Amino acid sequence: MNKYFLFMGIVLFGLSGCFSFGGYKGEKENLPVTINQAYVKECGSCHWDYNPALLPTRSWVAMMDGLEKHFGELITLEPKLHREIRDYLMLNSAEHANAELSRKIINDTQGTTPTRIIEINYIKRRHHHVDEQTFKRKKIRSRANCTACHQSYKEGVFEEDDVKIPPAS
Repeated sequence: MNKYFLFMGIVLFGLSGCFSFGGYKGEKENLPVTINQAYVKECGSCHWDYNPALLPTRSWVAMMDGLEKHFGELITLEPKLHREIRDYLMLNSAEHANAELSRKIINDTQGTTPTRIIEINYIKRRHHHVDEQTFKRKKIRSRANCTACHQSYKEGVFEEDDVKIPPAS
């Protein structure tokens, strides 16, 4: 009987790795879908809810442990909420995603702790052909506004074929 429970525990633990609190990780190209509502509500109220798989764990830890100076802002969260969001980001960071994009980010950020996705050399190289004027367009405004062009980001899609650059207006 104990062997049965041990076996089931191993199976369930293994399956939890497939879902990792953030969505199914079997897709080769798509990042896990961001589903933690506390993260979406709290962080998404000021900026888009960056997919946790776009940064390594150490980056999320640095940001969550430094909320008193979060990009020039003081962010305060109740301890329980802070822990929930921090744990979610850590469990769904680039190291825990099977997506090719996350693997490339991990390889590119060895020994560094980027706090902005646009600081990652791989991401810079993927956008090198986009001129600075494009990022200044009214519907884009910034290199950090990934959602302006990556319109399927909610589904974890950051493929080149899916990019739609808003026209100049």
